[in-house]
Amino acid sequence: MQKCITCNKQFSWYEMYKYHLWFYNTSVTCDACGTKHIISVPGRIVFVCLTVIPALIYMDYLSPFNHFWVTLGTGIAILIAGSFLAPYFVNFKEVL
Repeated sequence: MQKCITCNKQFSWYEMYKYHLWFYNTSVTCDACGTKHIISVPGRIVFVCLTVIPALIYMDYLSPFNHFWVTLGTGIAILIAGSFLAPYFVNFKEVL
């Protein structure tokens, strides 16, 4: 899990997950020291690799279902599962 660069305080999973939601794309502020953090470019790549790419690969190539809605629902479930894992693997950097 990501820690503050300045004071080394660990962020909560919920704080990191809120940041990843598309409608909450602002900086994460440390409660202890007030340092603001944003997602780094490699962190964005990791987020896409955990969410979008597995869902697209499944829906395009690996789906055993012949029904569109079942395939779409399973792809969305894979996307959501990847987004739950993202706060553990994505790196942030300090806003200057």
